[in-house]
This record gives sequence, C-alpha cells and structure tokens, in this order.
Amino acid sequence: LHRFYIYNNYIFNSIQETLFMKLSEKNKPILSKELITIHKEKNVCISYYNKNIHSGFNYFLKELNNPNWAKVLFETNKPILVATINNQVVGFAGPLSVAKDYRGEFNGIGVIEEARSLGLGKLLFYNLHQELYKMGATYMSLYTGRTNKALKIYQDAGFEIVKSFVTLKKVL
Repeated sequence: LHRFYIYNNYIFNSIQETLFMKLSEKNKPILSKELITIHKEKNVCISYYNKNIHSGFNYFLKELNNPNWAKVLFETNKPILVATINNQVVGFAGPLSVAKDYRGEFNGIGVIEEARSLGLGKLLFYNLHQELYKMGATYMSLYTGRTNKALKIYQDAGFEIVKSFVTLKKVL
C-alpha cells in the first residue's frame, strides 16, 4: 500500500507514535523535587476550571492561539484541569472523560508562551493521569508525533511506545 501512495504522489508527512499506559494507584508519575519547589515559589496551582474562581480564561485562549482547542474548551461540559499562577489561567489539560471501555480521554494540553519552561505541561499531564484514574479510567492511549516535545513528558510519566506509523500527504 505504501508503494501505491508514493507512486500516486503522496509524500512523507510525519512519524507518529502510539503510546499506552495502565492506570493504577501504584503506577502514577512522580514530579521531581525541583519542579515542586519551582511551582511553590511561583504560586502555581492545578485544579478544575471554575469560572467563578479563575480569571483570564479568555486571555489564555487568545494567547494559546489554537482555534480548535478554544472551540472544544468553550463548548464542553466536561471537566478541564487548569494551571494557574495567582489564579490567572496559563495552561490546561482536558476536557477529561472516560470511554465505555475505561480508556481515559483528553483533547489536549496547552501552556501559553509566557508560562513555558516552568514544567507546567508535565504538571498538568501528571494531574490529568491521576484525575482520569479517579474518574474510573483503567488505561490511557494516545498518539503523538515523534518530534513532539510532549513525547518526553509521556514517556517520563510511564507511557510506552507500542507502535509507530508514518503519515503521508498529497498536495492537491
């Protein structure tokens, strides 16, 4: 099939990784003491989004600059984890849900530019992992690009690559 696509002018697009992890109380990721210290010093908090408590959500969505995520976050009634600094939203993970087969699901993780390099993506993902477990999820699986910086976060959390695949595209 690969030869067929190449012959028909499809070109290499990316290499994707399929990751898997069983969720359990024993199998939970642990943050480094260094990250915990940084988060305490910066007054970072991870909690479920509450429009009555958290501020700057519209600014956050604008700065995130991802219309697809903005649409999902505005239209959902599912829980969303947010990273805040002094109650200002600077990152999100979610929306969170559990599928009928007990797979933990989420649409994305994002941190605005000005809050990057604080380890918030890792902190959000580790909390997402535990919250999905509390909601009844027994495992998680996800896809990500081989060059995506988040791949290291997923692997550090205990996810294993179970399959790799190539995506192709055709310019019309």
